[in-house]
Amino acid sequence: MDPIEPPEPPPGLPELAHPAAVLTGLTRNEALPEELAVRLLPHDLAPLRLALREGFAPSPALCEEYLAHGESQALAHNAALPPEIAARLAADPDPEVRAVRAKLESAGAGRHALFAADPEAQVRIALAGRPDLSAESLAALATDTDAGVRAALARRPELPEDLLRRLLTDTEPEVRARACGHGAPPDLHAALLADPATRKEVVRSLELDPDTASALAADPVPYAASPHTGLRRAAARSERLPAELLRGMLEDEDPTVRMIALERTPDVDPATAEDIERRHGRSKFLDRPADYFPFAPETLRRFAADPAPRMRLLALRDPDVPAALLERLAADEDHTVRRAVAEDSRTATGTLLRLLGDGSESVAMSAAASPGLPVEAMRAVLDLAARDAAGRGPA
Repeated sequence: MDPIEPPEPPPGLPELAHPAAVLTGLTRNEALPEELAVRLLPHDLAPLRLALREGFAPSPALCEEYLAHGESQALAHNAALPPEIAARLAADPDPEVRAVRAKLESAGAGRHALFAADPEAQVRIALAGRPDLSAESLAALATDTDAGVRAALARRPELPEDLLRRLLTDTEPEVRARACGHGAPPDLHAALLADPATRKEVVRSLELDPDTASALAADPVPYAASPHTGLRRAAARSERLPAELLRGMLEDEDPTVRMIALERTPDVDPATAEDIERRHGRSKFLDRPADYFPFAPETLRRFAADPAPRMRLLALRDPDVPAALLERLAADEDHTVRRAVAEDSRTATGTLLRLLGDGSESVAMSAAASPGLPVEAMRAVLDLAARDAAGRGPA
């Protein structure tokens, strides 16, 4: 059998190197009309991604389309359902659907008691993580017959002392161990230290040193030169640290300490700020030094020609970036730069269309997610997907 050739893209649409990524991007596009959202429902994971999109509030008609496509569970993940649809899903025969609603619905919906009495443990486990449970719901879950429900309750960030005591003395080792994450009342220390299920957690909680935290808060100066990175970071954040010591921390060996010092030090010269930015490298934190120092427009435009992609990205922070510079960055050799251009609201329509066909999945996805993408292009993408599906025939 001859291989099936992909359909030609409609006029005005580039050849899509990653059509699945483009469809995923459309699910994230805030400007996607409901008439086109319906056409996304047959595509893998599109219903869930669409339902999870922040700010997405499906109409009753679109919800009915979800249900007609057998996508009750995906729809249940939406946080802004019409009340009548939310009520139907809360009573859905599928416990997985009910569990999603139990995890998502606030106390204001009035169904926590219903979920707490659900016959399926997975629904009650989902409910146990809600931050707004009433005292009645907490008490019901704390005495649940399923140990998994009680363990889920023990993982909550906060528990009333009476419930904590109950869970610390639970018959199941897993529940007691989870509850120890909250610490333990002194009168229970001996019993919990003798319990193999809880000994490690209790010892860990007893090893915490509140004296160090108190001393640092009172006088951070001795900790500004500590060999422990975490203590230097805490000292750098302290309002009590003298300005001259804070300025000296701009040269710290730890990039996070340097960034904290940059954030809190006034009148840092641009050369020092640029050096800190260049040396920052990878970090588990999402922010970067440039978030705390406003580089001048001429500096940002100089960065556009920098050898390092992460520095070229900064050029897009120029509020008056020239259109020609945006076009140049849209053709950058590094996909992270092209992706940032695709995510920029100033990017021209023609550039967005070109980036839809980018060889990088993430760039194509970001271009499809841009609210600046014309509706006609969205429709053309879906037409192309429909033609491709028709060419493949039934699975």
